[in-house]
Amino acid sequence: YRGKPAVIGTLLDITERTRSEELLKQAEEMYRSIFENAVEGIFQTSASHELITANESLAKIYGYNTAEELVADLRGWETNFFVCPEEYSKFIRRIEEGDYPRGYEIEQYRKDGKRIWVSFNLTPIKGADGSVLRHVGSFVDITERKDSEERIQRSEAGLRALIGSMNDVVALVDKKGRYTTINRENLDMFGTSLTGPFEKHLLEVIP
Repeated sequence: YRGKPAVIGTLLDITERTRSEELLKQAEEMYRSIFENAVEGIFQTSASHELITANESLAKIYGYNTAEELVADLRGWETNFFVCPEEYSKFIRRIEEGDYPRGYEIEQYRKDGKRIWVSFNLTPIKGADGSVLRHVGSFVDITERKDSEERIQRSEAGLRALIGSMNDVVALVDKKGRYTTINRENLDMFGTSLTGPFEKHLLEVIP
């Protein structure tokens, strides 16, 4: 410039871009923290349902030592992990129709072959054009709850069978003194049939 060496430069205000990058970084760190520390099992799959990542909690649910081991071993998981492979096909059809499950309960296999019940949610991650890029989901082991429900059902069935076989009249009375259930017909004693609800007060039938 004017016979001397010179430098030509430009300046661009990148404040907004820097702020956006910082917010994105914070969001990624928050997601990573949730992903790594969540009690629930969390995973990501590709749009074609191939497992990409999983957290340590999910690995424990399926009996693996590490999440990496789980991801490496989960090839063909639709046939190796689903007790009923037909359920997997039904599940995939639901997703392809845009019906993403919430609280979906299904029976699966652990690594050691033990059967477990899991409940999971699935959410799509979409691109700007609306296409599905990947899926994010979470798993909860509900085996203990299922076992408890089954034990309760067996207990109730046994109790009903026992009461039904008794010659005595057995009635269920609510806290207001109205009997709501009776184990057999006894017109002489209660003046009602087996069907209910009866909605009679105890004092109406027993002086």
